[in-house]
Amino acid sequence: MNSRPRALLLSCFLLTTCFAQTAPQSLAARAQAALSPVNGKLSVPGLTQPVRVLRDRWGVAHIYAQNQHDLFFAQGFVAAQDRLFQMELWKRSGQGRLAEVLGPSALLRDINARLLRYRGEMQAEYASYSPDTEAILRAFTDGINAEVRSLTSKGGPGLPLEFQLAGFQPESWTPEDCLNRMAAFSMTGNAFSELRNAELVAKLGVQRASAVLDLDPQVTLDPAPGSDLGGLKPSLLKNLVGSDVRIEFPSDVAEGSNNWTVSGELTVSGKPMLANDPHRVIAGPSLRYIVHLVAPGWDVIGAGEPGLPGVALGHNQQIAWGFTIFGLDQQDLYLEELNPAEPLQYKTPSGWERVRVERERFRIKGGPPVEVDLQFTRHGVPAAADDAIGTSTKQVPPQTNATAPSSPEFSALVGAAAPATAKAASVKVAVAAEAKPTASSTSDAPSDVVSDKSTTPSTTPAPNTAAPQPATTAKPDAGSGF
Repeated sequence: MNSRPRALLLSCFLLTTCFAQTAPQSLAARAQAALSPVNGKLSVPGLTQPVRVLRDRWGVAHIYAQNQHDLFFAQGFVAAQDRLFQMELWKRSGQGRLAEVLGPSALLRDINARLLRYRGEMQAEYASYSPDTEAILRAFTDGINAEVRSLTSKGGPGLPLEFQLAGFQPESWTPEDCLNRMAAFSMTGNAFSELRNAELVAKLGVQRASAVLDLDPQVTLDPAPGSDLGGLKPSLLKNLVGSDVRIEFPSDVAEGSNNWTVSGELTVSGKPMLANDPHRVIAGPSLRYIVHLVAPGWDVIGAGEPGLPGVALGHNQQIAWGFTIFGLDQQDLYLEELNPAEPLQYKTPSGWERVRVERERFRIKGGPPVEVDLQFTRHGVPAAADDAIGTSTKQVPPQTNATAPSSPEFSALVGAAAPATAKAASVKVAVAAEAKPTASSTSDAPSDVVSDKSTTPSTTPAPNTAAPQPATTAKPDAGSGF
């Protein structure tokens, strides 16, 4: 009687062991089967002439095209062959749509991305880079979309394994998707240092806080007279992160950067050498994507990000170039005084002005969609405040237009908002974040949170780039470029 149960248990154990041993092999086989073909000939609608793509022993693509359109079309196609899943998450991080595939943990990050999204006139934005920017972006994104169609067409290998496991599909790309502000936001950061300075001043006073910071050059912090900095601290912006921060494990790791040149008098070849070391996130797959682009008027090799056309740092036949982070005060935080009788109004030199509100819907994996009122002031977006300003969130039950009461969890833009009170006990304030420079940030501004004006990380824009603007104002301004 006892032998049969023992035999059954033994069989179950052997089967379990078998599955445990074969499952990783099966997963590897699925991944291999879904790889894009990189040998032979492909017929790709969208090209105007044949393009040759050679892969070296490191897998780097060397693209030889007969015209500029086909060059960037092929770059988009090849980048999608190698990095499609990474590119899709990068795009969604800029669109504020990660919660659709990651669930509610990404909602606050999505809210920040939509608040900082460029809202200006797109044709003017394209023209600010170069006359052919839109054409290049359109060719590049058409190439990405062509690769997706090639993967999913009848007889194609199907989507990469990451999409199969994550349970979603990539969406079509447009030129606007490449103008991802959150990609540039990672290279800014003095809004955080201003809050750190404010916290130290509130606890230690101006002189002691300045001594503790040991600023270079040596300057004294200059808080606006009469400002109450209590409750301000860097953690208020903890969910404001760039697109290259690890999506699964966001972190506030300090970043640096460096570059230098060596004179030809000191090299064996007699030629000068450029070394460039921009300290960005270390992740797998890499933030960087190396490519060689050759076409009439083009012969350049170097690295960029897979979701952007061209080469950000590299060399052509004549010169080499790179970029690095250096100290610049390019973000401002303002203490806006709110109307006690009307919390959606804030004080300006010409009287009370109403906060501009735009309602957007966020789809969330595993739950109902959420409606969020995004709020904007003339100085940027409310970054932290009491429960009267910031963002208000309402869950929308499926198949209905009804809304539930606002959730306190989302009463402010970035996590739990610390209340800040001005000298008059009945007056409330909101911290508004803005990028510099803008027309409204100098003459008629309210109290600027403490800035040392000396130690802020920033970047020198590469050719055909625009300085990042980490906050959206009512007037169109420059977004992040490529």
